[in-house]
Amino acid sequence: MMLHYRLFELTKGIRNRVILKAVIGISITASYAAQAVLTARATEGIYARREWADIVTIILGIITIIGVRALLLWGNEAYAKRASIIVKNTLRQRLYGHLLKLGPGYLEKNRTGKLQSTVVSGIEFLEAYLVYYVPHVLVTIIGAGVILGYIFTLSISIGLIILSAFLIALFGPRLWNKLMAKYGWSHWQAFAVLNAQFLDSMQGITTLKAFNASKRRGNELERDSRDLFQQTMNHLKISLLKTGVVGLATTSGAVFAIGLGALFVARGELALSQLFVLLFLCREAFRPIDELNRYYHQGFMGITASNTIFALLDEIPEIAESTRPVTVKSKEALPEIVFNDVEFAYDKGLRPALGGVSFKINPGETVALVGESGSGKSTAVNLLLRFFDPIKGEIIIGDHNIKDYTLEDLRSLMAVVSQETYLFHGTVEDNLRMAKPEATKEEIEKAARTANIHDFIMTLPEGYNTIVGERGVRFSGGERQRMAIARAVLKDAPILLLDEATSSVDTANEKMIQRGLEKLMVNRTTLVIAHRLSTIQNADRILVLKEGKVVEVGSHFELMKLTGTYAKLIQAQQEERCVQYA
Repeated sequence: MMLHYRLFELTKGIRNRVILKAVIGISITASYAAQAVLTARATEGIYARREWADIVTIILGIITIIGVRALLLWGNEAYAKRASIIVKNTLRQRLYGHLLKLGPGYLEKNRTGKLQSTVVSGIEFLEAYLVYYVPHVLVTIIGAGVILGYIFTLSISIGLIILSAFLIALFGPRLWNKLMAKYGWSHWQAFAVLNAQFLDSMQGITTLKAFNASKRRGNELERDSRDLFQQTMNHLKISLLKTGVVGLATTSGAVFAIGLGALFVARGELALSQLFVLLFLCREAFRPIDELNRYYHQGFMGITASNTIFALLDEIPEIAESTRPVTVKSKEALPEIVFNDVEFAYDKGLRPALGGVSFKINPGETVALVGESGSGKSTAVNLLLRFFDPIKGEIIIGDHNIKDYTLEDLRSLMAVVSQETYLFHGTVEDNLRMAKPEATKEEIEKAARTANIHDFIMTLPEGYNTIVGERGVRFSGGERQRMAIARAVLKDAPILLLDEATSSVDTANEKMIQRGLEKLMVNRTTLVIAHRLSTIQNADRILVLKEGKVVEVGSHFELMKLTGTYAKLIQAQQEERCVQYA
């Protein structure tokens, strides 16, 4: 018997369903016991040549019980299926909600495939534990307990034999629990690794093909698959050993009980009618433990999976919501943004990505952050969106520290166009509507026109209802970027964050995207992260970052006159372009 006290935390909101499932199971066990008693009486009646009318009445009672039990079994299975759906939905919502609270920082440190195993397969295993195993533990204890109590009224000696066998069958498997836990965890780890490796392979199949690495990757997957097979077999060996012990205990208990009952009848210490009752009830006393044994493997896998689920739920979000959030002012008012001595490092011991950075963006102003890769530009955007919090200093939007806003309110103030635009599998309209779920068709088309993507969308087979494919695979980089701009236009937030929005597109697409960005930047407080001259030269101010610190500030022309870091970056970029077009 395996009960985990922490798992009861997960039954919050579904406990009534678990209890009702147990009640139905107890009713089914009671029907088997009643049928056994009536069958014993009918058998004894035939043996004792009683009136056929009495025997027929008993047989009709047995038929009625069988009919009622058939309905109970149908209801039990139907309810189990419904409860399973509700349990899985409830648990997945809880896990998904917690993952959202953990944010990008947690996801960057963990493999997607392993997290998927926890949220998908882990819940499947846990569902079997909660919906089938736990209710049947109650059925076994209560149902078998009542039957044993009745047997004790017939014969204390026989009752003790059956009770002893029952306790051995119930608690004997605990001798192998540590070994089962070891193999169960190894099995789960092997399963999670294989799932993660397979997901990586599918997402990177183009790269594997390009480098002729498909066969090597296939060999790695085969190795992981063999490891999973071996761990599964190790787990099953112990499970089968435990099944044998349970079967031996219940069979031996029944044989000894019936043998002793026959001896008591021969001695005149037990009536023949009572022996018949014992004969049939012995089987029913052990039926609940036999059925519990069927769910044992599922139960153990559920407990194993719960270890990873609790590990996930125990993760404390790095970003805490404000306990007394401020109210967001009208989004029509352009806010100012202030970085005040902000310091941040992604991991302890590493050089800070930002080291004591201070700057101010006035309402409606466009400020560009430039610098070499790793200088801390994108970190500033991540901190503004509160994907991470500074380890020192503060960031102010309007009149408040960004920690004073709820995360939802804070992010509602900002629209982002990043280097890598993520499009979800769905229609073009679905992907655009993500920025504003209540947007009308006219608003969506207007945003698309502003982003210079409407004409392209209209050339698609189904226009705005065209499926974009997973990650927007059917669109080019430039088309995905213009979709991102359309999203930002539709969101209509007062703050605009452009994070390398044109870095991965060609010159032709860059010009089209740039026109869309220029329209988008009108009447917005804008922070631009870029290295292309076309994107930054028209900024009101440019901040040059080097190793996480602001080293130069000024307009494009002012910084070029300094012949410092900025001028060198622009010169290197121009030389690179000359080489490309030579």
